[in-house]
Amino acid sequence: MGKAKTHTQADHNVLLRHIPHNDVIQYLTSVVSEAYSDQISGFTTLQRLPIRMGDSANMVVVTWGKEVPPFPTKKRVTPKGDDPVPTKGKEGKQPESKSKSKKTKKLAA
Repeated sequence: MGKAKTHTQADHNVLLRHIPHNDVIQYLTSVVSEAYSDQISGFTTLQRLPIRMGDSANMVVVTWGKEVPPFPTKKRVTPKGDDPVPTKGKEGKQPESKSKSKKTKKLAA
């Protein structure tokens, strides 16, 4: 957060080294740094979660210490009538799976 608050090119380059997305850095330097302009520390809070069952890892939720506007996300728009995942093949039938012919052995009696 200290690098986002100073607005120098050198600090911007350090942020780019760790966060390769310009839109996130722009959000940090304009929106978040303004919310924390009078603070020196205590930018985030950690809330402990139960231990993860699969590998017994400690889990936490990291949130901003103050109320910060959410990061603007771009919604993915699909044209009307286009199904992103086709469920049926041509003529409304289920797609046929390629089945291998089964060879049976004759048992000698």
